[in-house]
Amino acid sequence: RGRVSSNIATLCENAHYYYLKASLTHTLIASYGLLKHMQRLEPRICKYADLRRFHNSAYVEELLRKTAFTKTKNTTNIFLKQNKLNDMLEDAAAASSDDDDNDSVLDTTHTHIEYGLGFDCPSWRGMWEYACTVAGGTMSACAALSKYGAAHHGEQTIIINWTGGWHHAHRDRAAGYCYVNDIVLGILVLRKHFKRVLYIDL
Repeated sequence: RGRVSSNIATLCENAHYYYLKASLTHTLIASYGLLKHMQRLEPRICKYADLRRFHNSAYVEELLRKTAFTKTKNTTNIFLKQNKLNDMLEDAAAASSDDDDNDSVLDTTHTHIEYGLGFDCPSWRGMWEYACTVAGGTMSACAALSKYGAAHHGEQTIIINWTGGWHHAHRDRAAGYCYVNDIVLGILVLRKHFKRVLYIDL
């Protein structure tokens, strides 16, 4: 029995290092007719509290802060209304300058070096939405795997998040093109139901 996460390729295409990879992967799988053998699951979008299960508050707030201060084009950041912190950041963003029109901003200030948001992990428009969606996809996949396994006495199943697997991110900083560690967040979901989890990096 195969399961695959919902198509979030469009959002992931905004990541400078991931350009077209998600769409190409999805298109290739569809061209082989494999999607008809799979059940597509709609991922739950992560919230601030979800990311805090592994990442510390200072780093998650920095992700929010940089995204809030990045100009957007004709889009509404629906994730910035999740809590009081988000609301404050949204107000600050409204008062900021609109001169910068770059999709990706390489910030080498001390603050961003401290949190790893530079060089291989630069700040970019849609970074917060991307992180919440990718992490939410992996966590949703693990939750579905746990539910299915418990209901079917551990019967084998496969659940895939095409856009997941960002295991280099630290608890307090981005690293190696990874902004959030969706692998750890997913394992934490699995550990609620299983005593042991085997993680293999291929």
